Amino acid sequence: MAKRPVTIKKPIMWDLSLLAISGNGYGDRKVSLTWWAFCLPRRLPIQSKNMANFFGFAFFLSLLVLLVGLLKPTLLKLETRKAVWWRVGSVTLVLFILIGVASPKVEPEQKTEQKVVKAAEQPTVLTLDQKLQNFVKGKSSYFTFTKNEQGDELVTVTYNIVSFYTRDYLLHQSGEISSNVFQEIFTANPKITNVVINYTATTTDKYGNDSLTTALAYFMNRATFSKINWENFSKRDLCAFAKTESKDSLGTNCVERVKIN
Repeated sequence: MAKRPVTIKKPIMWDLSLLAISGNGYGDRKVSLTWWAFCLPRRLPIQSKNMANFFGFAFFLSLLVLLVGLLKPTLLKLETRKAVWWRVGSVTLVLFILIGVASPKVEPEQKTEQKVVKAAEQPTVLTLDQKLQNFVKGKSSYFTFTKNEQGDELVTVTYNIVSFYTRDYLLHQSGEISSNVFQEIFTANPKITNVVINYTATTTDKYGNDSLTTALAYFMNRATFSKINWENFSKRDLCAFAKTESKDSLGTNCVERVKIN
């Protein structure tokens, strides 16, 4: 009695591997969707933009075939719509899954912190006239800066007296201003040997005529300036000090050129 040939049924994964290599059909054999969706991507390097595009194209093509098969199954050589759902629909579902598997992973963009480097604020370099103006900035009701005349060794600064309460008030305020001016000019330029500060005011003569006159003047030389400890010095009393110092230093003095009441 002849032995009946026995056909060994190969495992589904083996059959699918053969299909991937040879491209032969399966007939009526059912394909495991789980294997296609999860095992095949691990075996084949399909994760790329090109493969995702390919599966996308195949998906839309299978979707078109599915619609046509549902309308007229005989065009696909299938008898019922159920057969179309099972065969073509399975392929469509697998292709849809493979699109997601094959799509390259989009890593979130790393937000680079843009460090705003603030430009170092450059200190504003003031001119001498601006500094002289600042010395009377809070006293504009009483003094205004007029001009600054510089020579090789002599600097003459002029302020105008707008108003004042008493003689002592004028001498105290002008003493503070003049002290700041002396320090600024002598410190900034070592070539300067003498500084003169004139305070002009509008005066009226006995005939009733008004004229701009130098009412008060401060004089100081570098020798006297260098002797003073300006941190402990009473600036308000500069005029009285300069008058006393004039006896020993010809370049230092405080002169009231008009009678100040």
